[in-house]
Amino acid sequence: MKRVAFAIVLSYACLFIVLTLPVLWGCFYSEVQRTPVLNVFSFGPYWAWLAVMLLCESALLLVPVKVAARRPVSRRSIYIPVIASALLMGCLLLGLVCSIAEFVQQQDALREPWQGWSALGASVLLWVIWSIVFSRVARQGPPRDVVSRQCRHLIQGSALSLLVAVPTHIVARHRDYCCAGYLTFVGIVFGLAVMLLSFGPGIFFLYISRWKGLQARAGRL
Repeated sequence: MKRVAFAIVLSYACLFIVLTLPVLWGCFYSEVQRTPVLNVFSFGPYWAWLAVMLLCESALLLVPVKVAARRPVSRRSIYIPVIASALLMGCLLLGLVCSIAEFVQQQDALREPWQGWSALGASVLLWVIWSIVFSRVARQGPPRDVVSRQCRHLIQGSALSLLVAVPTHIVARHRDYCCAGYLTFVGIVFGLAVMLLSFGPGIFFLYISRWKGLQARAGRL
């Protein structure tokens, strides 16, 4: 079970790294011609962001691994994916705020310190709110259903984020000022990352169901 979960996390790490180049190329085509895209891989915050995303994916897979292995799921174990899911919701809100801010304020978007801190504070507040919501939901059903419901909310939130970030990025890219589309790009990145992560537990259960079916068939033979 753990090896399957590790394989899923590793595959998402490879997927994120592979997607980095085409996403950057598609969002900043003119800038890519002047600046080597490979420079992003020497950027420390890029690897920090990747580490946080993979930790969240591992947290979302914690309960499914225990459920598939028929091990008892403690209340503490449920709180770990709850906190991770709420953090991802906060990231989606931060991406939405960045996208809308660049669309409305154009080149002055989030230039003032209070604006950036306000956006970050709103994301942290949403993190706390969703932690409370998810923790209450966790008491109302079996662990497997709790994780599935969290992932369903994450997919819906990421879809909403992309519906806002992609059109605003297209508008920003046609504006004649430095770094146009940078903040809307943040919204696209968060939307894609969270959407990909939210499929992890579902893929894990599909693998386990297939594996159990093959084991049962081998036993009958």
